[in-house]
Amino acid sequence: MILEYKKEDGLYSERILAGLAKSLLIFLFRMKNRVETITGINQGYINLYRQFIYELEQNFKSDHYVTDYTDRLNATEKRLNRACKAITGQTASLLIQKRIDHEVKRLLFYSTKSVKEIGFGTGFRDSSYFNVSST
Repeated sequence: MILEYKKEDGLYSERILAGLAKSLLIFLFRMKNRVETITGINQGYINLYRQFIYELEQNFKSDHYVTDYTDRLNATEKRLNRACKAITGQTASLLIQKRIDHEVKRLLFYSTKSVKEIGFGTGFRDSSYFNVSST
């Protein structure tokens, strides 16, 4: 769009500039709405969510259950789920599963480890978690 805008004939320069301005305004409007949504959330939930994400990054290979994190965060499962849902729209359990899935996919794609090694490395002692059904 920028190359087209800079062309000498300038036939569509005004339209391109208007399109860029419109795109920028839409982007800024979306960012404003996102900030308003986040600032409307209880600060306690934000702090709990941040602590949870930190703990999740440190322990997702060994801790696969919400209770593993609630014990460490000194919070109830209900409160942690409320915090996670307020910020992401997802439960703590789903966030844990997504983080584990992300790591497994990353290792499958980028490492030379076997599926069994990846399973053990991410805390699964039974390789059947990684079996794909042919049905």
